Amino acid sequence: MEKQFTQGIGGSKVKHVKTIADLYKQYLDKFKDYHIQSTKQKQNHTSTKIDDTIINPFDKQNKIKDYKLKPLKQFYRPYFSKSLGSWEIDIVFDGKQDYLFCININTKYLVVYEIQNKTSVEILRCLDQLIKQQHVTNLRSDGESAIGSKMVQDFLSAHHITYYMSKSKFTNRNRVVDRVIRTIRDAFIGQDMANPKLMQQIVKLYNGKPHSAFDLKYSPSQVNKDEDLEGKYIRSQMKKLNEAKQSQSQLSKLTMGNIILIHLDLSKTALKFNKQRRQFNELAIFEKYQHGNIICRLLKPYKDIQQVEIPIYFAKKVNEQTNEAIITKRKYERKEGVKCGRPKKYNTIEEAKNKAREQRSAFKKKQYVIDKQFRSTITELQRTAIRQIQKVKLDEPDIITIINILDKYKQKQMKEIDAKDEVDETKVNDQ
Repeated sequence: MEKQFTQGIGGSKVKHVKTIADLYKQYLDKFKDYHIQSTKQKQNHTSTKIDDTIINPFDKQNKIKDYKLKPLKQFYRPYFSKSLGSWEIDIVFDGKQDYLFCININTKYLVVYEIQNKTSVEILRCLDQLIKQQHVTNLRSDGESAIGSKMVQDFLSAHHITYYMSKSKFTNRNRVVDRVIRTIRDAFIGQDMANPKLMQQIVKLYNGKPHSAFDLKYSPSQVNKDEDLEGKYIRSQMKKLNEAKQSQSQLSKLTMGNIILIHLDLSKTALKFNKQRRQFNELAIFEKYQHGNIICRLLKPYKDIQQVEIPIYFAKKVNEQTNEAIITKRKYERKEGVKCGRPKKYNTIEEAKNKAREQRSAFKKKQYVIDKQFRSTITELQRTAIRQIQKVKLDEPDIITIINILDKYKQKQMKEIDAKDEVDETKVNDQ
């Protein structure tokens, strides 16, 4: 390489820096030295990997991955109604103003009524307006006492409206109306919801904007006016439902007594802050199907949770070997008397009978002592009167006269006690 010199400061000659081509070549050499492994290094690397697997068999690849709890969205079934005119209602309590939220399950059309209180009369007034303004065939709620009252139920049956109610904390009850209540609350952005005019403006905006349920093509007001659009939405949801049923066909073949793994969502219970690591976090015994859900009993129940109703896709059948192992373990615990659940007072029936016999004899002895003390305080005449009263069947007027005599005697005793107390007080004051 030719040496290049430039004129430095003060006329001195300074050696020039290398050219760009030389710098690039130097960069490539260093890149090869530091980033490209030789064949020997590769062989050594593979051997160390094999040695690690032999020395440490419980490495990460052999451990069960501890995933965080994720929602079971892939198993969700579409939430819709097969019939037109299906509505969900719920009462929203605010500090100053209460509302009744009514939303169509399919069209997502929202109607909000302001109510003075949560009595059945106010609910009846709002439902009467809803029926006059909208097409209503089915109604669903979460079991409010005012909505479930006899007056409201008679009104709905008179208008040929079927009513559904679900109180289970582990099912998707009132899913649509709960979601829209959260949306409306967020729209106020911390402002007071007690302004009915502002509430109606937000409801109008909500009904006029395209909804994500319809792929942002139609608004709830457009679908509510056109039954063809609602029917199209129902058909699309039916297709998704059939696909979900095919993928979950094994879950509809459960029989009573099967051991199943379930996903128990504790977010709406007192145990909502308990840590959950698994999607399917509890073992339960299958009992029956009800309303498209599963009724099961927990193998290890909580204090207030024994029998639960869960969606069908929140259950998974345990394989036969595990099922048999759990059943045999439970039988063994029952035979051997292993302590499980609430502790028992007595181990056998004979022990319980002997304890009851001892308690009865102790009570009789105690009662005999009390009777003996009472007999020592009364006269012979009083004793004969008690015996005669026990033998004779008295009429009502005779019983009233006896009660009046006893009241007079009690009053006399109370006066004597008060007189004694006054005498004692005077003696204390004199001292």
